[in-house]
Amino acid sequence: MADSDRHKLRILHVINDLSVASGAEGMLVRLTAKMLEHAVKSRVVSLGGMGTLGQKAITAGVDVTELGIKSFFDLPVGMFKLLAEIKKYNPHIIQTWLYHSDILGLMANWISGNRPLVWNLRCSNIDLYEENRRTAFLLKVLAPLSPFPNLVLANSDAALAYHHSVGFKPKAQKVIANGFCGDHFRPSEHHRQSLRAEWGVTENNVLIGMIARVAAMKDHDIFLDAALSISAEMPNIKFLLVGKGTEPNMPLAQSQKALALKGKILWLGQRSDIQDIMGALDIATLTSKCGESFPNVLAEAMLCGTPCVTTDVGAAAVIIGDTGLVIPSGQPACLMKAWWAMAKLSAGSRQSLGASARMRILEHFSLDEIAQQYADTYRQMLG
Repeated sequence: MADSDRHKLRILHVINDLSVASGAEGMLVRLTAKMLEHAVKSRVVSLGGMGTLGQKAITAGVDVTELGIKSFFDLPVGMFKLLAEIKKYNPHIIQTWLYHSDILGLMANWISGNRPLVWNLRCSNIDLYEENRRTAFLLKVLAPLSPFPNLVLANSDAALAYHHSVGFKPKAQKVIANGFCGDHFRPSEHHRQSLRAEWGVTENNVLIGMIARVAAMKDHDIFLDAALSISAEMPNIKFLLVGKGTEPNMPLAQSQKALALKGKILWLGQRSDIQDIMGALDIATLTSKCGESFPNVLAEAMLCGTPCVTTDVGAAAVIIGDTGLVIPSGQPACLMKAWWAMAKLSAGSRQSLGASARMRILEHFSLDEIAQQYADTYRQMLG
C-alpha cells in the first residue's frame, strides 16, 4: 500500500459481476471514482468478471479485481480469493452490493475478523414468482441475517419498505439515492439531428422511446398496447425500443402487436450510444410494473434534456418531480393519455420541460453530493 493511501479511508466493495452493465454496477463505478475526491480509496471485487465497467473503473484510478466465479462449484475457490483480498487490502469497511455478494461478504467478514459491514439494497417490489425463484430463496436466507450488518443502505425508501415487508430487520438503515454527473449524459443537438435523420424521423414526428431489456418486470406489452392505441389517433408519432431482446429478429419484434406497428417502431437492440439515443427522443418512457428501486434510466434521460412518462415504481415519482408524468403500472390507457398530453405540447414546451428535468437531476442527485453522503456515512460508522 502506498504511503499516500495509508491515511485514507479504505472501503472494499463486493459486487456480483461487473461484466453485467446494469444500474448497481454503473453506480458503483461512478461512486468509487468520485469518492477519490473525498479521501476515500476503494477496491472493487467482482465475484464474476470485469467487463468494460471494470476497465472504466481502473482507468478512473479505482483498484478492481475479478474472482471468476461462474457457478456453485467455483464458490470454495472464490471464497478463498475473497478472503485473500480482504487480508491484502485490510479495509476499514466492507460494503456488498446485491444479494449473492451480501451472503458471501457476510461469510467472508465473519471469517476474516468482523469488520464493519454494509449491505446495499438496489431493488424493490420484486415479483418473485414471475421473475426469479432463486431470488426468492436468497431473500429467505438474507432476511434472518439482516440484523448482522452494521448498516443496511438502500437507494430509495421503496427498497427499504419492500425488504421490511419480506422480513428484513436491520439494526441500522439509511437511504442514499443514486448520483449522476451531467458530463456524459447531456443534450446534443448534433447527435439528435444525426440519429433522427438516420432513422427517418423528422421534426414533425414525436419520437417516444424506452431503453430497457426485455423482461416481464419491464412490461413491454403495455408499451405496445399504448402505441397501437395512440397511433390510430396521432399518425405523426413514432416509437423506439432499445435493450437486450429488442432486436428485430427477437420474439417481441415478431409478435402480433409489433407487426401491427410496422413502419412506426424502430427495433434497435443493444446499443452503446444510449446517451445519444436518449437525447434524440421527444419523450422517454418507463413501463416497469415491479422490481425498480431507483430507475437510473429516468435520471439519464432527464440529463439528456428529455421529459419522461413513467409508471409509479420505486423512486420514479421522486426522480422526475414535476418535469414529467407518472401513471399507474399495467394500464395502457393511462400510458396512452400521458403520451397524448406530452405529444400535444409544442416542441418548445417539451424542450423547456427537458431543461427543467436536467436541472432537477443536477440539483437533487448530484454525484458529488451523493459521494459526500457515502463518505460521511462511512466516517460516522467508524466514530
